[in-house]
Amino acid sequence: VYEDEQFEIADGASVICSAYPGKQMQYFSNGTTIANECKMKGILRNRSEFVTKPTLSTSYRCRMYSDDSSNSPISRISCLECVLRPCIAEFFTVFFCLLVYKFVDAELLDRHVLFYNRILTLAVIDAITLLVFVTAFQTVQISPAITLAQLFSLSTAWPLCVMLLLMQLSASVMAIAIFALLRPSADVSSIQVLSDLDDDRTRVAFRLVLVQFIGSLMVVMSQLMTSTKFGVGLTAIGRLSSSPLPIFAAVFLSSFLSLMLSTVSWNPLLAFGLALFSAAQGDYSPFIGHYVFWLGPTIGSLFGSFLFRLIFAPEESRLVHCCGCCSKTDAEHI
Repeated sequence: VYEDEQFEIADGASVICSAYPGKQMQYFSNGTTIANECKMKGILRNRSEFVTKPTLSTSYRCRMYSDDSSNSPISRISCLECVLRPCIAEFFTVFFCLLVYKFVDAELLDRHVLFYNRILTLAVIDAITLLVFVTAFQTVQISPAITLAQLFSLSTAWPLCVMLLLMQLSASVMAIAIFALLRPSADVSSIQVLSDLDDDRTRVAFRLVLVQFIGSLMVVMSQLMTSTKFGVGLTAIGRLSSSPLPIFAAVFLSSFLSLMLSTVSWNPLLAFGLALFSAAQGDYSPFIGHYVFWLGPTIGSLFGSFLFRLIFAPEESRLVHCCGCCSKTDAEHI
């Protein structure tokens, strides 16, 4: 992005600083023009680098940006880029992921596919849809567990976390409602923990919470380790910065573990949408008992964000440095 910047100097004259590919031009009000050659950015150069050229004084620098990466010292992002675009991307991601998941699940049930073949297919579908949207939008979080981890890891500002959570909840309800319209014969209230007749349901529910805790911990850690903070202040958001394959593998394994013990995947938004739709139809029992599907993801998210801040976060955000337990010099020696 190349922009003209105009400012005044001490003697009352004004100057316009323009940056072009390979050249910087300074147009003074008295008719003087100064041209400076700029070092062009090559395709092998780090994309987060920017070129600075001293102009009139050491306190002012004209910066030529190659992109809007999170490492740029000046943020020139509009409200559309900071708030509206992540929220719309979050809504569409959750909506299509849950709609595709429920549609495939209904088709597999109609064809009487074997249990393990069905849950493997659903786990793959869940992971693939997330991989597609995470790679495309780069800022989507798709689950309250990830949003909570982004909040406590200080990667996403709290107002944006609240807005993203509202988008997730509304998209989940909308997806289940659209699915019920498309498939009126399908059962949209199937929220239950799978257990044998001789098993204790409390013990099975505890195992479900445990496996969802493990799965959510893997998803949260994978998402935090592959994303970086983008933006500053109240518009900061975690953005994908490396390969999303760890997130794909973590979601696949987490969904498979959850589907072995229940009828819903690792994402609590699916249970919330199904339970709220059942409550709207007069059946309140799924909504009252669906809290069990929130325990594992919530605990896993909190533990994952704490573990990330304690050990794996960047040096300036690590808890051991914030608390003064280890100095910067000691950390460099370690």
